[in-house]
Amino acid sequence: MAWAHLEGPGAPDTACDLVTAAITDEYLRRDPASLLNIRVSGGHGVLFVAGEAKSQADFDVAAVVRRTLGQIDAGLSAEPFIAIEPMIDPPLFGDRDPLTVFGYATSETESRLPREVERGRQILQTIEVRRLMDADWYWLGSDYAVFTGGVRGREVIIRLGHADHASPEEIKTRFIQILSEFVEAGELRLVVANAKANGGLASRIGSSGRRLSPYGRKLPPTPSGIGHHLAHPANLGAWYARAAARELVAGGFGKAVLAELDYTPHESKPSAMRVRNEKGEDLRQHLDLARFDLSHPPVGWDSPKLLVESIRVAFDGMLRLPWEL
Repeated sequence: MAWAHLEGPGAPDTACDLVTAAITDEYLRRDPASLLNIRVSGGHGVLFVAGEAKSQADFDVAAVVRRTLGQIDAGLSAEPFIAIEPMIDPPLFGDRDPLTVFGYATSETESRLPREVERGRQILQTIEVRRLMDADWYWLGSDYAVFTGGVRGREVIIRLGHADHASPEEIKTRFIQILSEFVEAGELRLVVANAKANGGLASRIGSSGRRLSPYGRKLPPTPSGIGHHLAHPANLGAWYARAAARELVAGGFGKAVLAELDYTPHESKPSAMRVRNEKGEDLRQHLDLARFDLSHPPVGWDSPKLLVESIRVAFDGMLRLPWEL
């Protein structure tokens, strides 16, 4: 039994990731050579921004925090406390310990994502359009979650808080109407809490770097590159691995492919790679190790905005990431 767990942009961990990515984006926009290790955590009206940076960029980090929270939800706010120290002797590529990243692809869907993950994204994106564009959905906040999967792979659980006077049955009817393309009435279970219980950072604690794997629970969580520079293996390396897995599935080398890359600090190329399909067949001979060089990203893969977009793509169906094309 496999489940995918996806969250709206105002869920505490996701909101912290978006703030961290926005700060990182601003550093890299002003100084592309910035090396960063930034984390955001907090809640109940307070956010702590801490970490290290080696950069020539100089800007108001607190203003970026406030602007990002306002973009997530007009009613979302928190007082930021900033403690970003100079980075001493930073490794150019990767953390101070070796890091393994992986990318996965499956033929279950056109997006090459597991079926339950793709379905969850479609539901999340549909809900987010209603929240942002339909005045009749004013009551739905940005802190909600979608779970898809279960024994038959068709179950859907939506957890939300609301400030409307409608009953849970009436709210479920509203969701069935907008999700009829993806969900049948008997497959949907709604968990409705009071508005404060799902009030995002105003009433709960969050931290960046804790979001679940983009591939659902079929695979272990992937390392988070949120708060690091673009060439960090958990960013560019993971994007490389995902692109390679997609290409191999599209080429007919397997119904599912897992690509793992081992990166050593200060080295731009992986020290080893493991690539196998669902039959356990070794596919390394079909890939050139040089294509995973962190110092030479493909055109379009070196834009700081990709750090934010790699988070937002789960609930923004208009975004297209270069390694997903």
